[in-house]
Amino acid sequence: MKQKILAGKYVRALVDSLKADERESVLKALHSFLDGVVSDKKALAFFKSPIIEESKKQEVVSNILKELDVSPKVDLFLKLIINKQRESLFGVIKEHVRTELNKVLGQIDVDIILPEKVEDSAEQDLARSFQKLTDKKIIPSFIHDPEMLGGFMVKLENKLYDGSVRNALRKVADSIAANKD
Repeated sequence: MKQKILAGKYVRALVDSLKADERESVLKALHSFLDGVVSDKKALAFFKSPIIEESKKQEVVSNILKELDVSPKVDLFLKLIINKQRESLFGVIKEHVRTELNKVLGQIDVDIILPEKVEDSAEQDLARSFQKLTDKKIIPSFIHDPEMLGGFMVKLENKLYDGSVRNALRKVADSIAANKD
């Protein structure tokens, strides 16, 4: 939990330091870099290693970012993280960057959990329903959970909408138990 709070503070400070017209490009570049590092076990091990000198890590970051031709603010941010020996936060920072980028783009990531694969049109209908609810463009991720009895669950920001059969049965059981008293 402390890591999530700390990572959030770093990302919030970065966003606050950016001009409105540079937020999208800086956040996209930072997310892209972090996604590459976090998804590559060797790269992540390199940055997390206490044996590798800070200057070497910073040099690698600078060389990669020069190739990508991104804002120097991305380089400065990553060097700060390395200087403070917070490389272990890369994954959590990436999540916060994604959230901030979504805010800038007026979109939101949504996990839609279904018991099985359904037709694409049904998935899109469900996604459209939640887009209307949020008034934002949603980026749906469809997750299939064969242990669900039926219905669906949706994770939207910090909320869980539970339309599963299991949840409906639990409510009925709770209602029956409450009426027995």
